[in-house]
Amino acid sequence: MKNLSQEELTHRRLKEILINSNKMSDITFANKVYANLCNLVWYDYINDEVISSSWRGAGGIVADIRNIGEDYMDFYCSGNEGEVDPEIEELFNANGIVVFENLYDSYSDDLNLTQKAALRKKEHPVVVAYNRDKNLNKIL
Repeated sequence: MKNLSQEELTHRRLKEILINSNKMSDITFANKVYANLCNLVWYDYINDEVISSSWRGAGGIVADIRNIGEDYMDFYCSGNEGEVDPEIEELFNANGIVVFENLYDSYSDDLNLTQKAALRKKEHPVVVAYNRDKNLNKIL
C-alpha cells in the first residue's frame, strides 16, 4: 500500500468534503469550486495544511470528483478564477477551511507559499479561535 503525501491527504479530505456536499453534479457549483481553487490559497486549520492548486490542477480535481468523463479542460478558464464565492466559502468554513485570498500579494516575494501561510495563519481570526478552543461549533 502506497503511503500518501500530506498534500495527497489534504486533497483527499477536500474531495470528501465536496463529494459529501452532494452538489458536484451541478455544473454551476462545479465551476464555482474550480474558480475557488484557482489563484486562491485556502488553509485547512484542522489538519494545518495549505490548499493551493494551479488552474489545471483545480480543473483536474473537479473533473475527478464528477467522474463523468470530463478532464481539466472542461473547467479551464470557465470564469471567476481567484474570486471567493460565498457558497463555496461557507462550505469550506463549515469544514475547517478558510481562505487566505490575498496571500500572494500580502507578503514579500522572497517568502515561499508555506512561509506566507505560516505568517497569515497566526493572524486569521478563525484560525486563532480554533487554536484556542479546538471546537468548530464555538467558532461558526
